[in-house]
This record gives sequence, C-alpha cells and structure tokens, in this order.
Amino acid sequence: MHSPSTATPGAAETIIAAARRLLTQRTSPLLIALDGPSGSGKSALAGMVAEALDATVVPSDDFFAAEITDAEWDMRSPRDRAATALDWRRLRGEALEPLLAGRSAQWHAFDFEAGVRADGTYGMRAALTKRHPAAVIVLDGAYSTRPELVDLIDLTVLVDAPLQFRHARLAAREAACVVRLGCIDCMMAPDLARTTSGVILGRLPNIRMNLTALRAARYPDR
Repeated sequence: MHSPSTATPGAAETIIAAARRLLTQRTSPLLIALDGPSGSGKSALAGMVAEALDATVVPSDDFFAAEITDAEWDMRSPRDRAATALDWRRLRGEALEPLLAGRSAQWHAFDFEAGVRADGTYGMRAALTKRHPAAVIVLDGAYSTRPELVDLIDLTVLVDAPLQFRHARLAAREAACVVRLGCIDCMMAPDLARTTSGVILGRLPNIRMNLTALRAARYPDR
C-alpha cells in the first residue's frame, strides 16, 4: 500500500485541474474547501494547490470554538461536537467573506501552543493572522464544508487516508495540536461524510480522494 505522502502530488493535480476549469468561467474569487479527518493530508494538499494557483490559504483550525470548556466538550455527542467544533460565524465573517469580496482579512487564531486555561477553555493568539485577497482561496481543515458555509464554496474536496497512516501522523505532531481533534477520533467533517456515530449530516463532495489510491513522487505531508 502506498503512503498518503506519495499520493498527495497526484491528488493536488486533480484539484488544480478542476480549479482551473472553474476559473475560466468566472471573474470573482474561487473558494476551494479541503475537508476530511485529521491527519489525512489536507494541509499538504492545500500547500501544493496554493503554490500552483497562487492561492491564499485559510486554516479552519484557526477558528476552533475556544470558549467551549473541556468539561462541556466531554459531555457532547459526536453530532454536537461536529456541529460546534468550529466558530463558523467568525470564520465566515472575519476570513471568507472579506477575501471573497476582494479585501484583506485578519483574525485571532486559536492558540494551540498555549493549551487549556484554568477554566477549561482555550485562548486566542495575541498576534493577528493576516491574509491578502487572491483569485483562489483554499479553506483547509476538518469541518470546512459545514452547512453554514456551503453557499460560499465553489469546489469541495473530501480527503481521506487509512486510519493507521492518520494515527501515525497525529502521533508525530505536538500533543497540543490535536487537543480536540483527538477527542472526536478525527471524525469526517459533518456535511461530507458519516461520523463515528453513523449519522449522515449533509452534502457530498465534488471530489473524493483517498491518498493511498494514487501514485506519485514523495512529498512531506502533514
């Protein structure tokens, strides 16, 4: 079986080709959303797509709902966690809508490195994350194609990889970087796929890819 890392460039080429076809039909910015379980290779794909298309990348991880305490999180069902993991209002209003309108965007990102605070919530980074407008915007991260954002998205991509690859990749990351993704066993994004509770919550992607199904030269993967 080929590793997700060896398949990623081929997958990127598929997305890039689809985006270029869509760009010929429009003058407004194109929004691509890369969704799927944590550790599947979304960020590596986002980087390749962004480099090829001179795109701006928005990490959905920056918009995790920091105000939910660990105790509250532990009591929520898989469906509730999928519905509330992201602060989609802030993601939409502070990042996506300005960029799609051709304006710069800035926001305070979820602070993974600081970890949990005394009250069980998480903080935001003090420094602003800034992004400039571009012809292509790539929204990278689990839950990026949630129902409240789909009216903005032009191309949805579901990225997956076998569980052993995803767990190995997650184990290699800093523990603080998987605080809540680990709590939900890196479920599929709610509006693309079946969650661990077996509930179908929404729309299918335009492109579905498993990163062990393609052959290509090796790239570092996230």
